[in-house]
Amino acid sequence: MDNEDPFYIADVSYCAKQYLKWAHNLPRVKPFYAVKTNGNDFIIKMIEKMGGGFDCASIDELDAVLSVSPNIDCSKRIIYSHPCKQISHMIYFKDRGVQLTVADNDNELVKIKHYWPNVKILIRLKATHVGINEIVYENNA
Repeated sequence: MDNEDPFYIADVSYCAKQYLKWAHNLPRVKPFYAVKTNGNDFIIKMIEKMGGGFDCASIDELDAVLSVSPNIDCSKRIIYSHPCKQISHMIYFKDRGVQLTVADNDNELVKIKHYWPNVKILIRLKATHVGINEIVYENNA
Protein backbone atom coordinates (compact mmCIF):
# COMPACT_ATOMS: atom_id res chain seq x y z
CA MET A 1 0.00 0.00 0.00
CA ASP A 2 1.29 3.43 -0.92
CA ASN A 3 -1.25 5.33 1.12
CA GLU A 4 -0.10 6.35 4.60
CA ASP A 5 -3.60 6.96 5.93
CA PRO A 6 -4.51 4.72 8.85
CA PHE A 7 -7.08 2.01 8.32
CA TYR A 8 -8.68 -0.77 10.29
CA ILE A 9 -10.11 -4.15 9.59
CA ALA A 10 -13.20 -5.22 11.49
CA ASP A 11 -15.43 -8.25 11.51
CA VAL A 12 -18.80 -6.48 11.54
CA SER A 13 -20.60 -9.81 11.62
CA TYR A 14 -19.07 -10.32 15.08
CA CYS A 15 -20.51 -6.95 16.16
CA ALA A 16 -23.93 -7.98 14.85
CA LYS A 17 -23.73 -11.35 16.63
CA GLN A 18 -22.82 -9.64 19.91
CA TYR A 19 -25.76 -7.27 19.56
CA LEU A 20 -28.13 -10.16 18.87
CA LYS A 21 -26.71 -12.05 21.87
CA TRP A 22 -27.37 -8.99 24.02
CA ALA A 23 -30.94 -8.67 22.70
CA HIS A 24 -31.61 -12.36 23.36
CA ASN A 25 -30.16 -12.47 26.88
CA LEU A 26 -31.27 -9.02 28.04
CA PRO A 27 -34.45 -8.33 26.07
CA ARG A 28 -35.65 -5.50 28.35
CA VAL A 29 -32.29 -3.67 28.39
CA LYS A 30 -31.70 -1.45 25.38
CA PRO A 31 -28.06 -0.74 24.52
CA PHE A 32 -26.93 2.70 23.37
CA TYR A 33 -23.82 2.60 21.19
CA ALA A 34 -21.22 5.24 22.10
CA VAL A 35 -20.67 6.95 18.74
CA LYS A 36 -17.35 8.39 19.99
CA THR A 37 -15.85 4.89 19.94
CA ASN A 38 -16.32 4.51 16.17
CA GLY A 39 -18.51 6.83 14.13
CA ASN A 40 -18.15 4.78 10.96
CA ASP A 41 -21.23 5.11 8.74
CA PHE A 42 -21.53 1.36 8.20
CA ILE A 43 -21.39 0.61 11.94
CA ILE A 44 -23.99 3.30 12.67
CA LYS A 45 -26.31 2.01 9.96
CA MET A 46 -25.93 -1.60 11.12
CA ILE A 47 -26.80 -0.71 14.72
CA GLU A 48 -29.70 1.45 13.57
CA LYS A 49 -31.11 -1.38 11.42
CA MET A 50 -30.91 -3.78 14.38
CA GLY A 51 -32.86 -1.35 16.55
CA GLY A 52 -30.04 -0.06 18.73
CA GLY A 53 -29.80 3.36 20.28
CA PHE A 54 -26.96 5.88 20.17
CA ASP A 55 -25.03 7.59 22.95
CA CYS A 56 -24.02 10.99 21.53
CA ALA A 57 -21.83 13.34 23.58
CA SER A 58 -21.51 16.07 20.94
CA ILE A 59 -23.31 17.75 18.08
CA ASP A 60 -20.87 16.11 15.64
CA GLU A 61 -21.79 12.66 16.96
CA LEU A 62 -25.52 13.38 16.68
CA ASP A 63 -25.03 14.74 13.16
CA ALA A 64 -23.07 11.60 12.22
CA VAL A 65 -26.04 9.44 13.23
CA LEU A 66 -28.57 11.72 11.52
CA SER A 67 -26.56 11.85 8.30
CA VAL A 68 -26.69 8.05 8.04
CA SER A 69 -30.17 7.58 9.53
CA PRO A 70 -32.12 10.81 8.95
CA ASN A 71 -35.46 9.25 9.92
CA ILE A 72 -34.35 7.75 13.24
CA ASP A 73 -36.70 8.40 16.17
CA CYS A 74 -34.44 10.66 18.24
CA SER A 75 -36.91 10.66 21.12
CA LYS A 76 -36.31 6.96 21.79
CA ARG A 77 -32.98 6.09 20.22
CA ILE A 78 -30.62 8.95 21.07
CA ILE A 79 -29.22 9.90 24.46
CA TYR A 80 -27.31 13.15 24.93
CA SER A 81 -24.57 11.86 27.19
CA HIS A 82 -22.19 14.78 27.74
CA PRO A 83 -21.83 15.27 31.49
CA CYS A 84 -21.34 19.06 31.22
CA LYS A 85 -23.61 20.47 28.55
CA GLN A 86 -23.29 23.80 26.78
CA ILE A 87 -26.67 25.51 26.63
CA SER A 88 -26.52 25.87 22.83
CA HIS A 89 -25.76 22.15 22.49
CA MET A 90 -28.61 21.22 24.80
CA ILE A 91 -30.98 23.28 22.66
CA TYR A 92 -29.59 21.68 19.49
CA PHE A 93 -30.36 18.18 20.81
CA LYS A 94 -33.78 19.29 22.09
CA ASP A 95 -34.66 20.83 18.71
CA ARG A 96 -33.93 17.50 17.01
CA GLY A 97 -36.33 15.61 19.24
CA VAL A 98 -33.89 14.02 21.70
CA GLN A 99 -35.72 13.36 24.97
CA LEU A 100 -33.10 11.61 27.11
CA THR A 101 -29.96 12.98 28.74
CA VAL A 102 -27.69 12.42 31.75
CA ALA A 103 -26.67 14.42 34.80
CA ASP A 104 -24.21 13.76 37.58
CA ASN A 105 -24.33 16.97 39.60
CA ASP A 106 -26.79 19.53 40.87
CA ASN A 107 -25.53 22.32 38.58
CA GLU A 108 -26.43 20.25 35.52
CA LEU A 109 -29.86 19.47 36.95
CA VAL A 110 -30.56 23.19 37.45
CA LYS A 111 -29.41 23.99 33.91
CA ILE A 112 -31.46 21.16 32.43
CA LYS A 113 -34.55 22.21 34.40
CA HIS A 114 -34.26 25.73 33.01
CA TYR A 115 -33.46 24.99 29.34
CA TRP A 116 -34.94 21.52 28.79
CA PRO A 117 -37.61 20.99 31.47
CA ASN A 118 -39.42 18.03 29.87
CA VAL A 119 -36.38 15.87 29.10
CA LYS A 120 -35.97 12.50 30.81
CA ILE A 121 -32.80 12.33 32.89
CA LEU A 122 -30.58 9.41 33.79
CA ILE A 123 -28.68 10.17 37.00
CA ARG A 124 -25.04 9.08 36.99
CA LEU A 125 -23.81 7.74 40.31
CA LYS A 126 -20.22 7.21 41.28
CA ALA A 127 -19.90 4.02 43.27
CA THR A 128 -16.68 3.05 44.99
CA HIS A 129 -16.41 -0.67 45.62
CA VAL A 130 -15.26 -1.20 49.19
CA GLY A 131 -15.90 -4.86 49.78
CA ILE A 132 -17.79 -7.80 48.38
CA ASN A 133 -21.00 -6.86 50.26
CA GLU A 134 -20.59 -3.10 50.65
CA ILE A 135 -20.71 -0.19 48.21
CA VAL A 136 -20.13 3.40 49.27
CA TYR A 137 -21.82 6.11 47.19
CA GLU A 138 -19.97 9.40 46.92
CA ASN A 139 -21.53 12.77 46.20
CA ASN A 140 -20.03 14.21 43.00
CA ALA A 141 -21.32 17.72 43.67
